[in-house]
Amino acid sequence: MLEVERRVVERSFIDQKHQRREVINHPLLKELNRSYTRYAYEQMLFQYRESHKLLIKYLPKTGAKPEKMVMLKLDDLEGDTALFHIKDLETRERHQVIISMNDEGDVTCNCEFFRGINLYCEHIFAVFNRLQVKTHRKFKKLNRWTK
Repeated sequence: MLEVERRVVERSFIDQKHQRREVINHPLLKELNRSYTRYAYEQMLFQYRESHKLLIKYLPKTGAKPEKMVMLKLDDLEGDTALFHIKDLETRERHQVIISMNDEGDVTCNCEFFRGINLYCEHIFAVFNRLQVKTHRKFKKLNRWTK
């Protein structure tokens, strides 16, 4: 019973200070928090939150018609690279994410956020979510922002 009382007191103390703590229990985010600077992690956390309102289509082969993804894992992708079409449902903007399946594991997006700041953007996180990626070790580190 003491543990419950302690949590209630902590929660009321936080509410009194008008602070809200958001806990996101995702293995990928925990890994990013350990690997990257605080600023980089906060930027990527915001992008992760924004990634859930995007529509993703996977282009299996060159020249093929894009298909909506149901459930697909990283190991199920064909070829050296995988191309994804991302559409924002609110603004109707379209972007492309390319994942290289080679040893380097490059991930690129054609959005301004990724090109300008060189951090994982909401489009990349949307693809990671659909592919059920739990670790970023398979992908190239963004050296500018590592600890």
